[in-house]
Amino acid sequence: MMASHIPRKSSIEAEPRWPANLSLWFADRVPACLVPGGHLRSARIAPLTCEIMPQVFSCGANPQGLARKPLPRKVPTVTNLRESFERWRDGAFDDAEAEKITTLSTNALRDLQRMGALRASGGGGRSNRRSWGREALCQAAMAAEFRKAGLSLAMGARLSFYYWNIGGDYCFDPFLRFPSWENLISPSFREETRSDGKNAVLEWLSANFARPLHDEEFDNFVHIIDAVYVIADCSAQHLRRIEDEETVLEIMESLDPWFYPPMGRITDDGKRFLVWDPPKRQHFLSKEKLSAWKSAEAQGVDIREFLKTLPRVDFMTDQYGDKIDLKFLDFQVDPYRDDEAAKWAFHNYTVKTSVNVTLAMRKAMRRAMNLPSE
Repeated sequence: MMASHIPRKSSIEAEPRWPANLSLWFADRVPACLVPGGHLRSARIAPLTCEIMPQVFSCGANPQGLARKPLPRKVPTVTNLRESFERWRDGAFDDAEAEKITTLSTNALRDLQRMGALRASGGGGRSNRRSWGREALCQAAMAAEFRKAGLSLAMGARLSFYYWNIGGDYCFDPFLRFPSWENLISPSFREETRSDGKNAVLEWLSANFARPLHDEEFDNFVHIIDAVYVIADCSAQHLRRIEDEETVLEIMESLDPWFYPPMGRITDDGKRFLVWDPPKRQHFLSKEKLSAWKSAEAQGVDIREFLKTLPRVDFMTDQYGDKIDLKFLDFQVDPYRDDEAAKWAFHNYTVKTSVNVTLAMRKAMRRAMNLPSE
């Protein structure tokens, strides 16, 4: 018995066609749009689609309106790039995704959560799924690289915390002041702007960074000198701000500790990290105190009198008690700080281990957005 022949649609008819009003459809969803033929129809963020990301956004000539082949699996389309970016910036990721993003195993991530090194939402049971935000993922990605450099996972987590919260006068890593989608086109701060006027993060989303690549303008390093001194190398940003070449050369010759801010010192047994400068201040008043102050202000209370009524809390508890387990962090300012010794060791080291912390976070970001990163 012969099977009855069922007519099938051609592949062209079966697959979706481009919408007739493609330019308007894109314009409602992304800040720039391309139409078949490759012509820019909106100049709001032309660099994102044409100059910076030619391989991510591919809209070649298609005069017949034929269905297009799907983009590679790891490359986001025009319509979901913003969604991926904003999820990375403000969203959450489960354990499996966090493992892929940070290269740490799920067990290692759980250990960091148990130690109090990283904050995650949920966890502790099958019905309570754990989720990780950008801050935890960035610190975990840095900790993974410090572990490759020979440090324990716990010590790597401590150094990651101190780098993430380093003073703003020392470091202008774009990941520490991560832009919104709108700021990708209109940078809010000069520190985020490349020499060509574009946002530092914008090019990191392009195919130019599909493989690990050093960014001389914005990559920051953490150097571990002779397994003792931990020094942040934020030189790229400082040099980029100085237009006078003679001044740049003079600074490079002097290499003051300010130029390479020392973060602290690892003790001889390798178990403790003694800081030389406390982390930056997160806020003047916490949300609860700010709410209390607004109520007091409405009643005509002077700010100085209000501050006298607040209980005294040490700096770390007030600023970072909800960010990290302070017992795990074991915060202590080094009583034997010696900048000259650190400077001498920096120029006359026996062993120097360098970790490109910006690249570690950049690779994590690209993995989270399903962009090629290896």
